[in-house]
Amino acid sequence: MFLTFSCLQYFSSSSRIKQLSRIHTCASEDLPKTVPLESDDLLKDCAVCLESRVQQIIDEYSDVGFLTIEDLDAYVERLKDELKEVEAENANISGAIEILELDSQIEKNQMILKSLQDLDVIFKRFDTIEQIEDAFTGLKVFEFDRNCVRLSLKTYIPKSEHSHCQQHFENIPEPSEMDHEVLVEIMDGTMELKNVEVLKHLGPKPVVNLFPILS
Repeated sequence: MFLTFSCLQYFSSSSRIKQLSRIHTCASEDLPKTVPLESDDLLKDCAVCLESRVQQIIDEYSDVGFLTIEDLDAYVERLKDELKEVEAENANISGAIEILELDSQIEKNQMILKSLQDLDVIFKRFDTIEQIEDAFTGLKVFEFDRNCVRLSLKTYIPKSEHSHCQQHFENIPEPSEMDHEVLVEIMDGTMELKNVEVLKHLGPKPVVNLFPILS
């Protein structure tokens, strides 16, 4: 009766070890493709090691019929120890895979956060452009890039009331407005104003003026 019970313990332990070995051998095929390559390599290495150890035990103690009761008890205890080690390694592998998955999710969340921050900067620039156009009459934005906004500024010129000037320029049409191109620079990554520059006068007399805002 004792021999039968020991045999049952042996075959039960051996069956559990074989099952764990098959799980580790096939686990890499069941993992999602999003799991990093490190988890696949870790799982494959452990599966190969476990498979080799289990096969060694099975080959060494397969001939149970020739074992004595004392030997069988010793082998069963050894199988129990091996089973505990396999279960501990399985828990460690599961924990390592979970950590790798969490790291991957953190990296994805950081990328999403960076994209949202970039969109927020773009939105603030559009909002600033709209505020500039609303604040100034005759000012239109026609180009902008990362930290530069180009505007078209229309300035109105009052008619001259000096009689001498009227006689001197009586045959020359006096313009009522002038167009300028304005370059507005902002600090990189912020909406803080860095510099404002009047690039050119689009009328008959080109003029270039520079008005630094910040040194």
